[in-house]
Amino acid sequence: MDFVVSNQPFKDSIKFGSIYYKGNANLTKNRLIILDGECVEYTTEQLLEISPNDFAVTPVRGIFIYIGYDALHNVLVIKNDKLGKIPTFLFKKGNRFILTNCLWEIVRNVGYSDIEILPDVLKKTLFFFYSFDEESTFFKNITTLPYATIMKIDINSLDFTKSRYWNYSYNPDYTLTIDEAFQRFESDMNKFFHFIKTRNPNKVFAFGNSGGLDSRLIAVYAKQYNLPVLSFIIGEESPFGGWLSISHKNSIMIAKHLGISNYFVNYTDGKYLGQALLDLRNNPLGPSQVFKNPVTRIPKFDILLTGHPGISVGGMVKYDHDRMSYEELLNYMMDYFTIYKWRYSIYHRRPRKLLEKFLPKGRNKKDELGILDFLYDINDITDYRTHIAKFLERNREGGKFFSRQKYAATILERWQYCGGFESLSRTKKTYYFYYPFAFDNILKWPPKFIVNRVMLREIIKRKNPMLSHLPEQAGKSIIARFFRGTGLDYWKWTLHRDFQKFLHDVLNKKNDLFDSIFNKSLIWSYQINKTPLAIEILKLKMLTDTIVDGVADSLIEFKIGNIENILKY
Repeated sequence: MDFVVSNQPFKDSIKFGSIYYKGNANLTKNRLIILDGECVEYTTEQLLEISPNDFAVTPVRGIFIYIGYDALHNVLVIKNDKLGKIPTFLFKKGNRFILTNCLWEIVRNVGYSDIEILPDVLKKTLFFFYSFDEESTFFKNITTLPYATIMKIDINSLDFTKSRYWNYSYNPDYTLTIDEAFQRFESDMNKFFHFIKTRNPNKVFAFGNSGGLDSRLIAVYAKQYNLPVLSFIIGEESPFGGWLSISHKNSIMIAKHLGISNYFVNYTDGKYLGQALLDLRNNPLGPSQVFKNPVTRIPKFDILLTGHPGISVGGMVKYDHDRMSYEELLNYMMDYFTIYKWRYSIYHRRPRKLLEKFLPKGRNKKDELGILDFLYDINDITDYRTHIAKFLERNREGGKFFSRQKYAATILERWQYCGGFESLSRTKKTYYFYYPFAFDNILKWPPKFIVNRVMLREIIKRKNPMLSHLPEQAGKSIIARFFRGTGLDYWKWTLHRDFQKFLHDVLNKKNDLFDSIFNKSLIWSYQINKTPLAIEILKLKMLTDTIVDGVADSLIEFKIGNIENILKY
């Protein structure tokens, strides 16, 4: 449910004391509480018994954004969870502020003429997969709340104070054994499943069953604790028109072995506009999920379980970065945490020399840029590289492995809750498997437990030996990948004719704001429309269309299946 809080009236607002609000609020005579998400230690009703100032200093676990207003002292207190998983936007200009979990509420209430996109920041944001620090957006006067933050607003003086109550810390215990780590994880899972069953009686749970380690662990523990659960996989069932993909085959085996109802959800019905609008509404400043949120085709259930935050337990962690030099780590982060990795290829990250023979002339005008010179120049790349270098320098004391993990957890995954893999664009109440219950203990795992997900492999081996022998999603051999495919190569779906037509229609709609930033002729001539960048450019085009066409009101009220009067293509 969207919430909005401001010191000035706005559309459909309700006055309470000296503030105006919209959304689900719990009220007493002098206190207003809004909670988006959930706290482990308190229900929403119990929060009314705690003053906002007391809650600010009370240790609380969960995934939440808390808004507490004390009418007697005319002070607003805002607090989010340790990782700040729910995006919270703050517009501040002159003597007015708007605080909300829905960016479009700011757009429509501030007015389109006062909404300004910063082109250089937008370019940088795209380069860094939509997040290069903890709070910036590419809108002037709009920021987001950083992780583990307490912010207080004196409504009388409009004095804003902000403090961090927890700093991301990775404190590996090098004396920790596999047995000890396993027992702690077992204890954390016992607490986690007891909590979600108690808070959600008579509810049906589901998880994205992509066949990987996270899927197997969620399935095994869900069955152990008798959780009413089903599973689904969003992907391409038979990428090459014959055998099942590796992921779909794994998905079947996991479900069959544990007696779980499992559903295949294919994306290929051509209904991209509705999915793109849903993603734009609920995840406006995060990476595109247009292929991953077919919410009208998933099975019926109440609550989603996801294997996040996966990087904390070894997802995408293939190296012990402490063994690298800082220059090697910088190169690694440029290649893995930015779109720089796509500069030499129209389909995948392959060596430039091998691909040059097949590329149109002019594709690689500059070795440093490749196809990215459609938007960037050498100075941009130098600035972005310096940006990462400064982050590494600020965090040098913690070490290189710590720096990499901190960047991933607090910056790269900043928009994950509303737009991460299998988040379903936040259309379902969601719990993370590894956070918050197991998180503190996971931060004590030494790197050797995390790299290549050694600890997770050991857990599944102990919990269910049969499932531990299933192949990785990428397959055990080149032959398997060639004949089956993974079924999860979302970027390849951009090549389908129906998507290319949709992309063409969207990009060709007149929009002076977008055209002043992007060179559309180069997008086509460089065939960027056939790269992973295509869906991100599509999203930015639709975002700017929403502002130029003045349809934020319609987007706020948008529901899948009712896409009229929003954006016409």
